[in-house]
Amino acid sequence: MIVIKSLFVVVVTTLISDLHELTASLAAKFLQPHLVPRLEAGDVLSDQQIADLRLALGESDSLLPVASVDFGAGARIFLGKVKIDLDVLNNCQTRCVRYLVVLVKNLLEILPEQSGRLEAARYFTPQEALLQDSRADVLQLPSAPGVHTDQLKQEWDRLPRVNWLAFFKGEIPKISSEFWQGVVQYDRLGVEPKFQTLTTLAFRTLCSLLANADVERAFSFMNQNKAEEPHERPAPGGRYAN
Repeated sequence: MIVIKSLFVVVVTTLISDLHELTASLAAKFLQPHLVPRLEAGDVLSDQQIADLRLALGESDSLLPVASVDFGAGARIFLGKVKIDLDVLNNCQTRCVRYLVVLVKNLLEILPEQSGRLEAARYFTPQEALLQDSRADVLQLPSAPGVHTDQLKQEWDRLPRVNWLAFFKGEIPKISSEFWQGVVQYDRLGVEPKFQTLTTLAFRTLCSLLANADVERAFSFMNQNKAEEPHERPAPGGRYAN
């Protein structure tokens, strides 16, 4: 079960960052270039970037001319093989752009909450949690019922002072869940747990990435956007709101 949970945390974290990259790359197909942030692998959109994209999607002059929209290599190859009336082609491309706009809007509705979860989970990566300097303050860690700040601070401050390199036999795990499983094992070897509060909070935070409500939204927005005309789609916050 621990192995399965570890795999889920790794996969879901990666999928969330991929979702941010997908959103930005789709927006880049039809928005003016200066309005779309460039993301490196593993990056996520900030709250400000999400707000700016939402604003841009509501302004018609933010859109590229239909003829300049990148519909992909498949579309280019297809159009090179067939003859289509220009009015029909323009109508089809315009509808495709409308679909892309709605798609990106729905993706942006999903991202903010996930972005916050990723930020919270970042503090529990071994790279961040074991920093000697420029380390997150205990007050930046997510709160949880039953977690006492004083005890959490003691454990958080104590964590980097342990020789984890020796405990993990020369290589500290890079995967967060594997590292915190090791911390639990470290506690079990002692007379009394030294990191029980901290490990509980770490696993709660990592497991929150698997919240079902966001998975529901991710699947349902695809069904919502299958409708061909705007009036056929459910109202925002209706069918897929959680």
